[in-house]
Amino acid sequence: MRAENAAYKDKRENVKDKLNLLGVQWYNYYTACNDDMQRALQTEIFTIIVENEDIIVDGRWKRISDELFTDAVGDFYMNNLKQFDPCYNGEERSFFSFAKSRIGYRIQDCYDRNMGVKRHQVKEDGNVVTEKRKNISLDAVQEKFEKDGIGGSDWANIQSENTMKDPEELMEQDEKLLELTMLFTKITEHLTGRQNNENKQEYFRLFATENITGALKISEDTFFMKKRERDILSALKNDFLDYYMTEICRSMKKIHSCPMKKHCEVEVGSKDENEIEIPFSNKLYTAYFQRIQNRKVGDSAISMQRSSFKDLLSELYQVRS
Repeated sequence: MRAENAAYKDKRENVKDKLNLLGVQWYNYYTACNDDMQRALQTEIFTIIVENEDIIVDGRWKRISDELFTDAVGDFYMNNLKQFDPCYNGEERSFFSFAKSRIGYRIQDCYDRNMGVKRHQVKEDGNVVTEKRKNISLDAVQEKFEKDGIGGSDWANIQSENTMKDPEELMEQDEKLLELTMLFTKITEHLTGRQNNENKQEYFRLFATENITGALKISEDTFFMKKRERDILSALKNDFLDYYMTEICRSMKKIHSCPMKKHCEVEVGSKDENEIEIPFSNKLYTAYFQRIQNRKVGDSAISMQRSSFKDLLSELYQVRS
């Protein structure tokens, strides 16, 4: 086992070194408008990526199909490659980490497209009814939410609905979601006028907590955000975090590794004993308000606040893109 681990580690370091070197070379020819060398290096880069799927893909996507991986690599080529800069704001950046993280998001995008929506409308005896769409998860996970419970991560919703620019355009400051994560931590500071009230700030902090949790869950290594850990953790609403995490988490590393609770533990009336996933359901939010804050909040209020959260994110993305 140790020999196998050592061999894998050596292979990973070799792939990492090759991609880092080729990425910088490609960038130099790209900025110099040398199309021939760009194409040659792109071929070499993507050959290495495709031949080393086990290195590029890990974590939750270990068991993906070859077709899904190939589609994700193609999306990365079309949408993300030209965003790479080996020295952003004076900081050295790794092409290996850039490609690995972006391909991870493209896998999620391709998976979401393949899965489609969780429910769809069909005609039955002349009436239009809403029924569950057959859901084939990578891990054979059953249907997660009822019709009115779909929701949660506005970042994920924004990506799947394609309602604004790819959030990954905002991740250029550092590896592993740093800029996007920092945007979530600071979003309440952008509330102005009548929008800047205690109720809305609380909702936005809840949504930010969910999204930051999601970012930390899917990041390969939180090392790249360590320098901003204090800011990130201070943006979290801890009683909400404690509500859905199985253990008390007060570090990014702990949030990354700690499982979340089961649906039946955080949603009123649920009998689902599977671990919750991001995006969270409206049911989770209503149960939190009821159990922790002793408040009765309906789905419509949560949906309305989430829509407002999304609108503000859209404005910020457009300003910064």
